[in-house]
Parts: sequence; C-alpha cells; structure tokens
Amino acid sequence: LEPSEVQNLEALLWAISTFKSRYNKLQNEEIGAIVFDSCMRSSRAIQQVMNLESGEMQFGAPALEPSRVLAWVGADSDDEAMMLEPVLKSFGKMLVSHAASGPQLSQGYGNLLRTIPSQTHQVHAMAELLQVQGWKYIQLVYTNDSLGMESQHQLKQLLSNKNMPCISHEVELSTENTDKDCKAAVEKLKTNSKTKVVLLLTDSSTTRRILSAAKDLNARGNYTWVGTTAWGKNSDVSDSFETLAEGAVTLGHEEGSESLEMFQKFWSQRKPTTPDSNPWFTDYR
Repeated sequence: LEPSEVQNLEALLWAISTFKSRYNKLQNEEIGAIVFDSCMRSSRAIQQVMNLESGEMQFGAPALEPSRVLAWVGADSDDEAMMLEPVLKSFGKMLVSHAASGPQLSQGYGNLLRTIPSQTHQVHAMAELLQVQGWKYIQLVYTNDSLGMESQHQLKQLLSNKNMPCISHEVELSTENTDKDCKAAVEKLKTNSKTKVVLLLTDSSTTRRILSAAKDLNARGNYTWVGTTAWGKNSDVSDSFETLAEGAVTLGHEEGSESLEMFQKFWSQRKPTTPDSNPWFTDYR
C-alpha cells in the first residue's frame, strides 16, 4: 500500500475504535469493519463487493451475514465511485467515499455519500487564483479520467471570460501514466518556454512523477507549479524535490476540527512496536 492508503486505513480503524469508546452504552450493538485491498483496480473492488453481498464467499468467523453490512467505505477515484455505486445500489447499500469529488457525481448517484466538497469549488478557486496573480498565460496538465476531463472542461469555461488567463498549451496524460509519459509531458512543456505557470489537474502520484521528470530534465526554476488538493499539504508529493517545487501554489482543505486533531495526535504516536489490527502496517513501518 501507498503511505496515504495506509493512513486512510488507520483513520478508519481509529474512527471505529473512537465510536466504540464514545458510545459504549450501546451494549447490545457491535460495530466493526472488513477491509479489502482492491489494488487500485475498480474491477477487483466490484468483485469483492459481489463476493460478500451475494454470499458467494464467506468472511470472518462466524461468517458475516451480508444483511449486517450497513455501507461500504472507499472509492479512491471518481471512476471507481461511478462503477461501484450502481452495484451497491442494487443491494440497497450506501457507498461512502473520502476521495471522489467530481461534479458529475452530484446527480444520479443517490447511494453515494462524499466527505469532501465537489471539484467544482476547487476549479473556481483556481480560476480566481490565476486572475488575482495577474498571470496572462498558463500551461495545463490533466489526466484523462472523468475527474481530470471534467475539471479541465470547467476551467476552460471559466477562463473564457474577459480578463482571464489564456491556456497557451495543454498536455493530456493517461491515468496509467508512467515515468516515461511524465518525462514526455515535461518535454512538451519546455517547448513553450515563455509560459512559466503550469497548472496540474493530476493526482498525487502523477504530480510526483511530473516533478521527478522536471528534475531529470533540469527544469529547476523554470516553472511556477499550481497544484490541487491532491498535492496541497501532502509532503510526500514533493519529498526530495523541495527545491524544484519552491514557489509552488497549492490548494488545501481547511483543517481544525476536533476529530482531525485527535486522529493526528493518534497517528503521530504510532510506533513500530504498537500492537494493532492493521496487517499492512507492518510493511509500512
């Protein structure tokens, strides 16, 4: 698992433990979770849902009855959420996503709950940022998944207004992009050397590969990177590329909730010797 995925799992286990301690008066009720690793493949996630909900495979001892499953937590992307929601709807179950933010999910997906705002708000914020900074031209890099395509479409509409920056060049990347693909993307950016502002509508892994490619191509100081919340305060994205990323502007969600502070304290105190119920933490630590 990626570090962020391990942290997401830790957050889930912590939330369950915290719920139990807060509501220990519910003596006749029990809450828990079964965790699956979909290996970042939607098809695998759907198969895991089908295996449990259909009763084709049994999990736990004694075996968990599908009727006791209240909801599924997951969907790391818009595309995965769009594929999982109809399947779970057929079983009368809800899907709770911590990452799906595409505006197209606001309609037609009644069995989907999201814990983050729609990407629409972020695109509007980026457009306002570009205008306030007074940048006349920008270059755009985006992925060809539903989130990337919809975000770049919305951004283009906003930038078509008067006194907004122009997109001088854009690069589309596959969601399954490689180091080689990102290197080719940076080489394309370099052909438009007069435009120094690069807007990245990409996930954290792709953003990191782009920074790595820029470093390999000696592009330090050539660009002002503008990143979404996928970069935000995630230091893993720019780890080892701090000098290259100097001056970057990124968006982030507002923090400060009591629950978030409690989890951050818990997470900072995790030790390699701490007993836990997360089998993947051994590899992570």
